Amino acid sequence: MLPRPPQFPGLAWAAALGLGCHFATPLLRENIEGWALGGVSLAILLGFLLGQIIAPTTRTKPGLKYAEKTVLAVAIGFLGARLDGGALAELGWPTAWLLLAMMLLTIVAGRVFAYLCGLGPGMGWALGVGTAVCGSSAIAATAPFVDAKEEEVGLSVGVVNLLGTIGIFALPAIIFLMSSPEEEAIVMTGGSLHAVGHVVAAGYTVSEEVGIGATAVKMGRIALLVPTVLFLALRQQKRREKGDAAASQGIHKLLPGYLIAFVTLATMNTLGWLPNSVGDVLAELAQITMAIAMAGIGLQLQLRVLIQQGPSTLLAGTLCWVLQIGFLFAGMRLL
Repeated sequence: MLPRPPQFPGLAWAAALGLGCHFATPLLRENIEGWALGGVSLAILLGFLLGQIIAPTTRTKPGLKYAEKTVLAVAIGFLGARLDGGALAELGWPTAWLLLAMMLLTIVAGRVFAYLCGLGPGMGWALGVGTAVCGSSAIAATAPFVDAKEEEVGLSVGVVNLLGTIGIFALPAIIFLMSSPEEEAIVMTGGSLHAVGHVVAAGYTVSEEVGIGATAVKMGRIALLVPTVLFLALRQQKRREKGDAAASQGIHKLLPGYLIAFVTLATMNTLGWLPNSVGDVLAELAQITMAIAMAGIGLQLQLRVLIQQGPSTLLAGTLCWVLQIGFLFAGMRLL
């Protein structure tokens, strides 16, 4: 969907910062010894810092949201051009089962930690599903089936976004400190961060290969939201008719164009049907659009506001996320 005039100011702001970071990165690497940040990571970091000084306004918010949602979707679609399915197949079934077990454990942990922190079951489901699957979108898709109140949805969305933002910087640091091999870094990044944007930003901080692989792992987690929504819809017997309708709507949202584009380009690249010249252009477009999207996300992040939105919710979400990371780390070391 093309941007509308009200979205131009914020989108221009995100585009200027994103493009600047993208084209400045090669110069920074040439002139600063040891420079490790890529354009994507630099865009969200500078966006976050600028966002604390110049908060988004009613004039810029629509365009920043457009960058966060639509531009990010385009970038993810382009990323498929550099995905080699053969490399992902090397992860094997044990890793796939590990990810599935992690998701089930995390959802249950969300309920348990919410109860221990004095929160309601709706909040527990929201935190568990949001942490296990795909952040805000998973919370929104499952909220109608778990009787989550409006304030619970808002708080859980704020918490998973805050933790995901922290993870963008914390998880690569952990990976570097632990000297994790590439396969472990891919699974840890793609399997533990909340939103696609968080996964991409953290993955590319480690390396381009980890960024691409982690995004594919994240796509697998998103696909598992389909059975999750169906289960919760069937579980809510007293609202079966309304639940079925909502479940159908939720499934429809799980098959967006960017996911189809990602899978199509990845398949073509794996089979050798995508010319290298075309793949190179799409990869460059992916980097540019991703930097713009990350700038849009960073400019909206208000750490002070998120921290104020419920210490108990933040504690429960943090415990859930730490358990998720620990389980994946232990599982990868045992495989």
